Parts: sequence; structure tokens; C-alpha cells
Amino acid sequence: THATATILYSDIEAFTSIAETMPPERVVQMLNEYFPAVIEPVERHGGIVNQFQGDAMLVTFNVPVEDSAHADQAVSAAIEMQQAVDG
Repeated sequence: THATATILYSDIEAFTSIAETMPPERVVQMLNEYFPAVIEPVERHGGIVNQFQGDAMLVTFNVPVEDSAHADQAVSAAIEMQQAVDG
């Protein structure tokens, strides 16, 4: 049997351009503030962060932990991630 998963991929719009204008220490500080803010809603909604790549994050829902509402949970997490960044 195969499980169905919902995948959420997130990255910072124009990150490369932004990072090129900042000192490296400020880029690291920005990412250190960004990731906890967006990981919190992901975990609260049952998502599992599988990979970080620069400013990007790959998250799965319903794998490995089953959740029949995984698609809805992913959408809720994405909305809350956006609110955390915009807020």
C-alpha cells in the first residue's frame, strides 16, 4: 500500500537578491529568526520538516504520521506561516 502525502515547499521570495545586499551575519540572523517562526505552525499542524536548503524548506504531511486531514492541515500551516512572516 502507498500512502498519500501533502507536500509543502516554502522559500523566501527574492532571497538571493536580498542576501546579496546584506552582510553575511545579517543573513544568518534573518534566517535564525525566520525558520523558528515558520516551523512552529508546521509542527502544530502535524507537518514534518524533511529538508532545509538555503532559505527553502520541504515539509510533508501524512507521512510518516497519518492524518486524514493532511491537506487541510498543510493549508492551515501555510496560512499561519504567511501570517507569521507578515505579522
